[in-house]
Amino acid sequence: MAFNKKQYDQKFAKEHYDRIALNVNKGEKENIAKRAQAKGFKSITDYIKDLIYNDMKNGQNNIVIGEINQTGDSNSIQF
Repeated sequence: MAFNKKQYDQKFAKEHYDRIALNVNKGEKENIAKRAQAKGFKSITDYIKDLIYNDMKNGQNNIVIGEINQTGDSNSIQF
């Protein structure tokens, strides 16, 4: 049986990542993509993750849910 990269990638993602689905109004995706690009992000996902992690790190509500670390190109939350 030949190596199936697509199947391997799907299994890896399922084992190592959680997914968060986000719905926006029709037409807003393009606006978000333009904003992300203007701010220097490679993708909408990177832009959204940056917004979330910065909010969690700098939030004024003083709710501590974990320690935010940045490693390489990706962010991770340690509990």
